[in-house]
Amino acid sequence: MRFHIPCSILTVLLATAQSTHAWNGPGHMTVAKIAYDELTDLERKRAHEILKQHPHYMSYLTKNKPGGVLVEEWVFLRAATWPDAVRSQDAWTPDQIKASDPVWYHRPGDHFANFPVFAKAATPAFLAKVRKRPAPHDIVCALKQRVAEFQLRTASPADKAVALCWLLHLVGDVHQPLHCATLYKEGPNEDTDFSDGDAGGNAIALKVGDKKEKVRLHSFWDELLAVTSDLGAEIRDTKEYAEEAYKLATLAARRLKKAHPRATLSELKRDKEFKDWANESFELAQKVAYWDGKIAEIAVRAPRHPMPIPDTAAEEPAGYSAKARCEPTTHR
Repeated sequence: MRFHIPCSILTVLLATAQSTHAWNGPGHMTVAKIAYDELTDLERKRAHEILKQHPHYMSYLTKNKPGGVLVEEWVFLRAATWPDAVRSQDAWTPDQIKASDPVWYHRPGDHFANFPVFAKAATPAFLAKVRKRPAPHDIVCALKQRVAEFQLRTASPADKAVALCWLLHLVGDVHQPLHCATLYKEGPNEDTDFSDGDAGGNAIALKVGDKKEKVRLHSFWDELLAVTSDLGAEIRDTKEYAEEAYKLATLAARRLKKAHPRATLSELKRDKEFKDWANESFELAQKVAYWDGKIAEIAVRAPRHPMPIPDTAAEEPAGYSAKARCEPTTHR
């Protein structure tokens, strides 16, 4: 039996990102594209009716729509990127900020969970110290809250639209391993000490690939799925960026659906709770993103963005990039 239309949209959305894992702007649009393709025409129309009530429908959701793309589809894909766009005022004009302050909608604690990953040499005392810290609000809590808001009959149309944007976004975030894990490690100096965690890889510098490109570990994972030709274009949010991002998201969605047909995803039947999704990502963070402890052994601190990454950044372990990208490799 079919759910009420808004609930059916939610159901499809919450079942589309089980095998995806890396999210910048085009990555989040990829998640939304997979969900959009699963919706019926009636569900697409209903989703658009909801999103039309969003306070930034004209100033952000419809902005720079590529030619030939239906406005319903573009708005749905842009909705998945909106929670990152309101992190700062860089992409907004003074008039937009004055009319409806975008930063007011930012929820910094909703994007991640700091489940602890420990270096193998961690002492029992250090383990106990970290584990006794109170559990903060995290992405699992946020997903539950946004679902409740979306389904609340008395919620305003604008609040439902905002909640739908967050759901589109957080379903992507929870499937990026470094949004569900943080490395804790005691070190002999400030460059190798992560006693307070590495902020999901944001504080770790690494050299990756044949060109030994210096990156923050978290950024490397965020950009695995699709990267525009200009890394700064997402902030400027130009028409050229929108067109390239849409093409990348469409190609990535097609590639993922071909590589992981829905019928082959046993996770859809087994792991239905938000905490299950977060646990899947946590396990991937331990085994792949932190490479079973190898990253902890070589980790060097990266200064806060936009400070440059130091030349002392360690080179990635052999086979690391290939494993992260699911490429064939001779390394275990």
